[in-house]
Amino acid sequence: MNRLLNRVERLEEIKGGKRGPVCVYVDEGESVEEAKAQYLAEHPEDPEASRLIIVQYRDPTKMAAVPS
Repeated sequence: MNRLLNRVERLEEIKGGKRGPVCVYVDEGESVEEAKAQYLAEHPEDPEASRLIIVQYRDPTKMAAVPS
């Protein structure tokens, strides 16, 4: 995941972006909206939610079977 973040940061620098994107990790049992809200509450100086990369960990043994 760090390689992806580094790549996106380099692309942002090339485009003249002031700051690269931020990874927000979603814990099990937490919604994406809750994770975003928590991040923005902890970092009020960083209001650009459009630069967030959302990372969700899923346990494949707990996922529902996909019908074929």
